Parts: sequence; C-alpha cells; structure tokens
Amino acid sequence: MKHKKINILDCTFRDGGYYNNWEFSEKQIKNYVNAINKSGIKYVEIGFRFEDKNKFLGPFAFSTDSYIKKLKFDKKINLALMINCNDLINNTNKPSKLIDSLFANKKSSPFSIVRLAAHFYEISKAIKYVKKIKKKDIKFF
Repeated sequence: MKHKKINILDCTFRDGGYYNNWEFSEKQIKNYVNAINKSGIKYVEIGFRFEDKNKFLGPFAFSTDSYIKKLKFDKKINLALMINCNDLINNTNKPSKLIDSLFANKKSSPFSIVRLAAHFYEISKAIKYVKKIKKKDIKFF
C-alpha cells in the first residue's frame, strides 16, 4: 500500500481571531510559537492580507511582515497568509498595484504561501491576481 504524504496547516491565530478580534496576549503568542516550533507542523497560516489596511483588526488579521519577523518561528516553518477572493475581485485598483501593495517579494517577506479562500464562481475572476502573486515567488496552498 502506497502512503501519501499529509501536510498539516495550523491556522489557530488566523481563524481563532474571529473570537477575540485577533488580539492575543504576549504570553499566548509566545506559548503558541513555542508549541508550533516543537510540534513538527511545517505550515502555519498566521493571518490575512486585505486591501483596507486602515481597519486594524489585530496583528493576526492583517499580519504585517515586520510584526511577524519579530516572532521566533523556526526557519523550517512555512508561514502562510489567507486572502478572501472577493477582496481581490472587488477591489478598485489594478491587479498589479493591489498585489504590490499587499506583498513584498519572497526574499524580504516571512511569508512563502498564500491560501486563497474562494467560492467556485470566483475562481475564474481571480486568475489574474493569482498570476501576479506567483510572480512574487509566493506559492499557493
């Protein structure tokens, strides 16, 4: 019997933030990072990217590169962000301008993966954004 490799993606802070407006105590953050580093989990979806940066919802909602770099995740952990597809397709900017405002190049960003949350009917409309994100050398999960 051939075994397939299973990848686990933890999204505790990104998803759990719906319950506390993405505000976790310093102790919770430290304990979480330590637990993830010891867990063997290789993929962690730590927050979102969306166009409205002025609406701050906590550091695990719009997760800035500078904030996440301060956390002490092991280098073996692949950090991911989630984007809601409707945030891309309903924006007012050109695709390249929007993507440049959301992502640095992979070399300067702690994030290497994006997970796009989409309804089936949104996928064809999001392709041009996906192509722009991939040019930043960011993978999709």
